Amino acid sequence: DWLVARMRLENPDLKVHCSLRDIMVEREPEREAETVAVLRRDYDSVLVHSDPRFIRLEETFTRFPDIEAMTRYTGFVAGSSRRESFEPRARRVLVSLGGGVVGAELAYAAASVAPLFPTFEFHVALGPHTPGPVRARLAGASRRHKNLRLTGFLADFRGELRRSRLSVSLAGYNTVMDLLRTRTRGIVFPYDANQEQALRARRFESAGLLKTAVRPDLARARFAALLRRELNRSYPAVSVDLAGAERTRELLEAA
Repeated sequence: DWLVARMRLENPDLKVHCSLRDIMVEREPEREAETVAVLRRDYDSVLVHSDPRFIRLEETFTRFPDIEAMTRYTGFVAGSSRRESFEPRARRVLVSLGGGVVGAELAYAAASVAPLFPTFEFHVALGPHTPGPVRARLAGASRRHKNLRLTGFLADFRGELRRSRLSVSLAGYNTVMDLLRTRTRGIVFPYDANQEQALRARRFESAGLLKTAVRPDLARARFAALLRRELNRSYPAVSVDLAGAERTRELLEAA
């Protein structure tokens, strides 16, 4: 607040915009009221990086009517809108853990079913913060199963998605956007500390764009059956607005 006020003193014509992802984390009513007060006092607009056909701000922010007039939907931010170059997909299941702090059970489930898919490579990308014991357990599995490969953090994650038949991952905003941008079939395991990842996953699952896994699905037989179904499923012809970066720029330039 102090910084915005100081900047406005220096430049009365300053425009200040709030950039939001698609889903607000849960908060107490008094915090929502405080948020509304700050937005209406200090900001010129609220830019929501979502396609409202899938996720709307009022679903997770009860005071939305108080800021509706200053809210603009940009579409999801999914990197560059340049045309993707799609190449033949390898017989590969890409398993990614993001930063690696959470998601170990997902990697363990993938490692357990790898022997049941001998013609597929299971590529597990460990995050930079994957705990040592998790790395050690997966390294042991990779020594036993020749089609299980471990690597570190992927610098070109989107490129790896384009070259893979199926993705297994958490359901964070950036990961889901990369799945949509590359039109890669995906199984996502939402982090359950708050509603964000589960809500996002369910919305895209309802459109046939990905599949949500819950904890019981990680049992070996169930997870293998889930992988078989998704490996044989075609990608749906569903349109999602992914031009959020470009539209954000246009809105700021026009402000």
